[in-house]
Amino acid sequence: MITRSDPHFKCDRRYSAKEVEVDSHYENKQTTLEELALIEYFKNNSYHVRDKNILHVGTGNSTIVNFLYSHAKSIDTITISRNEILSGLSKLPSSTIRYLFLNKYNIRELSELNAYYDIIIDVNLKSFACCEFHFLEMIEMFISTMHKNSELFTAMSGVNFGWNGNTSISYTPGASPLILENNFRILGEKGIQNICQKYDLSYKKTLVHNVWNYHGIHNINNLDPIISDEEILIIKKNQD
Repeated sequence: MITRSDPHFKCDRRYSAKEVEVDSHYENKQTTLEELALIEYFKNNSYHVRDKNILHVGTGNSTIVNFLYSHAKSIDTITISRNEILSGLSKLPSSTIRYLFLNKYNIRELSELNAYYDIIIDVNLKSFACCEFHFLEMIEMFISTMHKNSELFTAMSGVNFGWNGNTSISYTPGASPLILENNFRILGEKGIQNICQKYDLSYKKTLVHNVWNYHGIHNINNLDPIISDEEILIIKKNQD
């Protein structure tokens, strides 16, 4: 648990998507294990996403957006890369999909989101957070858009990942000018438990087996796919 005395508790201010914009090239990379596992899960449990209003965080190469399109009522997908937006629009322009240029750790920008979502998907809840304070603001904003039957989906690999680069690489200027340790960005299952206790949420886990993936690699020439298991976490509100 990060306390107020910790240097990672609060950075200097909220940053706009324009200020933290990245040229990540994820629009050209292979889909990550976490999102492929979610796609496999939804294929076998389509009731979760059928005719639902969905918020997807981290547009990437739009693979999961393209999958959800045939099931969902509407999709908002957010990113801090305009290249990802252009790529998504070129693959699937649709009146039921909004590609939004937003920094999820800036709640002022999240005011552009809908009032309510049935499903929220974010496989890297805290992995690139600028600080604990703005991460918790994001969590509270997400919870405010959830109703009794809403679900927030994430993945254990993302929950256990924290970027250990400097602030420009981790998309979070203002946290520190130094190379940062990644520990404060690793949410972990204990962090999920703490959030559930703090905000009256509950969660369950389900294991997706044998997911074929290249886990975000750009050039897959002469590479065999990795076959991995991934644990999906489903978070729900206990009451409205």
